[in-house]
Amino acid sequence: MTATRDEKKLEVGDVIGKAFEVWLKNLIAFAVITLIVYSPVILLTVLNQGSDPASAQKMQLFTSIVQMALGSVAAGALTYGVLQALRGKPISIGECISTGFGRLLPVLGVSLLVGVCVGVGLVLLVVPGLILMCMLAVAVPVAVVEKPGVMASLSRSSELTKGFKWTIFFVFLALILLGMLISLVLAIPFAMMGTLGIVIATSLSLVISGALQAALPAVIYQRLRDIKEGASVEDLAKVFD
Repeated sequence: MTATRDEKKLEVGDVIGKAFEVWLKNLIAFAVITLIVYSPVILLTVLNQGSDPASAQKMQLFTSIVQMALGSVAAGALTYGVLQALRGKPISIGECISTGFGRLLPVLGVSLLVGVCVGVGLVLLVVPGLILMCMLAVAVPVAVVEKPGVMASLSRSSELTKGFKWTIFFVFLALILLGMLISLVLAIPFAMMGTLGIVIATSLSLVISGALQAALPAVIYQRLRDIKEGASVEDLAKVFD
């Protein structure tokens, strides 16, 4: 029997399971997309190795800014890729990257505002920051799919996540722990390789964790649109056709 809209629930295991399923089935495509998008960050990391402390600090700051901007491209690209995968369509690396760059400015604006809101909340009182993190969890997918504008994306995310913040919190907690585990697993075998090992571990972490971190909000967004509005994956993806 098919569940009615009111009976549908956002479940931690379901969301994580679907995100992993999409991620694993399209691992090569997602890895290539993430690697291409983040290639300037990897290059900057290589160039920064062996620099004097003052220069290394400046280069690291610049690298962080570049990574933030390219993270928005990756988020847009992989949101498109996840929705295509959920509807059973083949993933085009070129189309994903084109979509990511096409939505760069609004997604970057959303990401910056979310980061500021969550950061201030965490600094002042930890709990408000966590609440904001869950409230704004799907702001980026909203910006990519619905294109309502930066501030409207945040409001729309708040609307969609209402009533599901605890579930989203536990999903993100699992993702954070998994990211830490991936970083640790990657760091150990490459630790003895010196500079080369650092570059390899950083690159792999960006490719693996970056793809999964972008895929998860897209899956949550699709689930919430289905639960609250009965919107199918095909309905969401029409904007890209």
